[in-house]
Amino acid sequence: MPDKKVLLISYYFPPLGMGGVSRAAALHRYLPRHGYQVFTLTVKPILYPEYDHSRLASLNQDNIIRAGSLDPARILYLMGKRKVSGALIEKAKGTYLLQRPDSKRYWNLFAYRRARALIRQENIPTIITTSPPPSTHIIGRKLKRESGICWIADFRDLWLSLPIEENYHSARARDYSRRLKEAIVAEADEVVAVNNDIRRYLGRGEVIMNGAEPETQELWQKSSPSGGDFFTIGILGTINRLCPVERLFAAVALVDRRNPDLGRKVRILHVGHAESKIIRSLANKFKIGDRFRDRGYLPHDEAITALAPADILFFSVGKFSEFHILPGRIFDYLLSGKPIVSDVPAGSDAERLLKENPAGFLVTDGEIDAIAGALEHLAAKPKPALTLPETYCSKFTTKTMAAKFAALLDHRVK
Repeated sequence: MPDKKVLLISYYFPPLGMGGVSRAAALHRYLPRHGYQVFTLTVKPILYPEYDHSRLASLNQDNIIRAGSLDPARILYLMGKRKVSGALIEKAKGTYLLQRPDSKRYWNLFAYRRARALIRQENIPTIITTSPPPSTHIIGRKLKRESGICWIADFRDLWLSLPIEENYHSARARDYSRRLKEAIVAEADEVVAVNNDIRRYLGRGEVIMNGAEPETQELWQKSSPSGGDFFTIGILGTINRLCPVERLFAAVALVDRRNPDLGRKVRILHVGHAESKIIRSLANKFKIGDRFRDRGYLPHDEAITALAPADILFFSVGKFSEFHILPGRIFDYLLSGKPIVSDVPAGSDAERLLKENPAGFLVTDGEIDAIAGALEHLAAKPKPALTLPETYCSKFTTKTMAAKFAALLDHRVK
């Protein structure tokens, strides 16, 4: 039995799906291998776009504690809703952005009470709060101020998905969030960020990047490239303005015009969450609807298996400010052994990681002509995926991520 204890407070946690849960799930799974007994405090069932029950099934559930909430997602779930539509999300955004700092703060009182009781009952010396939502750090700050407990504030995003300046219409909300950010960074014993841009935005902290599950490399290798008459571009994960695909669609249309015979071979396969109306509109705009296939959201392992036959992968990050996000799916990509055509900001962590990809390929700041040229080059002579060395892959796994957290915790325990 691990002899050190830590309380992880994370609103997003399995069986919720999509990328926001993977870091907390990995810490719950792997920190015990470093001698830590992990208690994870999360929310009771909520209305959410996608679910992945298989990820919850892979975890030891003995120390997963769920607290109630009065936030909109919890209330809608209690009203019987089980699937959230894009229209509902858009309708709610106007209200959501008026919250200080976000609507999940209505979980805080419930979570705080459970956390305080757990800390006393189990004699827990350290807590980790992970955001988004940033309101979770308010719980950590209150516990820190009350008891002096060691508090690690972990930032998976700049604030919500984007910096404070890009998230709020109200100057009052922006000012409140700036003050809150400054207080969190000043009062936490340790600040952790998933990439260098987030650390730079916060002003201090240690960078511990996300990772892919160790089994991911094996899943990629289960299937051969699509071969035959088609050349398949795979896209994993959510498609939205943070991870856009319009330039890829435009590049495929350009390949069509420049080389019709080659263009007819190109197929795009997407596995992940997306608004079908937006995707259909893009496909129709560039007249490639017959070559785009959307499998929708699948549990993580099924998603990788579904994309394994793709010849190459496409990865993108939108550019909104001088600070850039780093979607966790990049680590799934890096274990694929496939060429990765990208549309990412120059100078970002994404660009640096993709440049190191042994399988190639990179396009920075996604000029359409450059993306089209990359597709033409790769489609002309498709190659099988590389078998990547363990020394390379191990750098990008959730096991490595958890080991770095364990080292940080060990430093604080001492």
